[in-house]
Amino acid sequence: APWCKVTDKTDSENTGSSTDNLLTVEFEIRYSKSLENPDSDMYLVFNNQEFDIVSTINPLFLNERLVLTATRRP
Repeated sequence: APWCKVTDKTDSENTGSSTDNLLTVEFEIRYSKSLENPDSDMYLVFNNQEFDIVSTINPLFLNERLVLTATRRP
């Protein structure tokens, strides 16, 4: 069965006089060779929202799970 752990990692970003909230989410999934080095056109869909993958980590290079960090598309 598919499995995914989702953690909100949102932080505020100061851009001059305004503050923008970038929704950043960390997805922990089972290892998939195709997602270890995702193409630039790949994205995730979660709760009917699209997220661009900004980093992928294979903890300890054990090929057991991947941690994908992604930001919500505007």
